Amino acid sequence: MKLFMIELQVSDLTESLRWYETVGMTRTHEDSARGFYLLRAPKGGQIALKLGQATAGTAAIVFEVASIPQLIEQLDRQGNKPLRPLKIDPEEGYQEIVFHDPDGYEVRFFQWS
Repeated sequence: MKLFMIELQVSDLTESLRWYETVGMTRTHEDSARGFYLLRAPKGGQIALKLGQATAGTAAIVFEVASIPQLIEQLDRQGNKPLRPLKIDPEEGYQEIVFHDPDGYEVRFFQWS
């Protein structure tokens, strides 16, 4: 079995596309007439964005990234601030930072130490 995608209802497609493209995702399918976009992460995994009623707290999205500091810098340039300080877990061997996307979905990014 293979996970094909995570589908999110978003209130503003333009803002959500900008946010997810800022973190490195690219559009692979676009149906603007129906309010649907499919984005792929550089190393696999997809998110579908559909125009609709966003309900924050109903999904958590987790990405593995090569550089937490670089990601924080990219998002900071767009005015995005993390929800809490960088978590460093030496026992488990990772670092994690959490942001909200434009609709309030929790998006976690981690890097193996």
